[in-house]
Amino acid sequence: MNRKQFLQQLETKVKHLDYDVRQDILNEFDVHIRQGVHTGLSEEEVVRSLGDFDEIVDGLLEQEEVKTQQEEKTVDQPVEKDKPSKKITVERATKPVQNTKYLDVDPNKIENLRFEVQNATVVVEAGDKFEMDYESSNENSELTYDVIGNSLTFRQESEDNKGIFGFFKNTSKNRLVITWPGDLDTLKAEVEQGAVRISGLTIDELNVECDMGSVTGQSLIGKHFSLTSDMGRVTLENSQADSIETHSDMGTVTIDNCTAKVYNMSSDMGTVNANNINADADGTLKTDMGTVKVTFREAPTDTEVIANTNMGSAVNPYSNIKNATYRFTLNTDMGSIVIK
Repeated sequence: MNRKQFLQQLETKVKHLDYDVRQDILNEFDVHIRQGVHTGLSEEEVVRSLGDFDEIVDGLLEQEEVKTQQEEKTVDQPVEKDKPSKKITVERATKPVQNTKYLDVDPNKIENLRFEVQNATVVVEAGDKFEMDYESSNENSELTYDVIGNSLTFRQESEDNKGIFGFFKNTSKNRLVITWPGDLDTLKAEVEQGAVRISGLTIDELNVECDMGSVTGQSLIGKHFSLTSDMGRVTLENSQADSIETHSDMGTVTIDNCTAKVYNMSSDMGTVNANNINADADGTLKTDMGTVKVTFREAPTDTEVIANTNMGSAVNPYSNIKNATYRFTLNTDMGSIVIK
């Protein structure tokens, strides 16, 4: 079975799932197969290495069912005052367990959030008060946190199986949700396997690095945003910053309805799409293999727009603007460029 056949059959099996969930699943398998081909394997060899197709589908559907039907159970762990690091450990794996903690942390004294995560979905969202929810059904999953000065750091470790199939099974088990009531100087997240979603916050410096999983930012305000994923989709929506940087080694990179002074978007293998952005700004949009698309909110008046493709078509209605204050450069080695 080649890549196209595998993805077509998988799409048929998961077509009843929500669109975003379905697209994430298909995208991750797609980029995994492409990455394997890049190392010298054939598509068929990479597909065979994934394991039995029916087992893959059963595992995916089982975990989605667990996520929607899991029974919530609140577990309060006492804080050990004599230790600098507090632990919140899931003690059983037979059923999904939800740990909800109001930590001994004053959010008014915190200016920096850090996440060092091995295998979990991380969600940080705006709210009226500080809350933390950590859900896991794995007895080997452990979450710790500490406060040093004005910085709050969460660390999550898990002995879950690695690999693409393990990624889909295990990140659905582990989920850390932080509700944050105020502004932040910095937010930095380093995630090995798992999605990252950040929404509704004002953050001067946002830095998200994900090895395997999607990265999503929504309704954010700040100075500098950097969102990257080695293997997964990167999306930033309805946000404003001085500079925005997004990158994926293997995945689609999308900015929608954002405003910035400087844009840097790139993908080694995937579409780069900037939709409904301000025109008079500096920007570099680049992909080695894929389409580059940009739609300006208003027609550029002081921006030189340059489109370069080695193999493909380029549509540039603003090629006549020269000697401008700003410059937007779009590059693809193999693919088309569309500018509106």
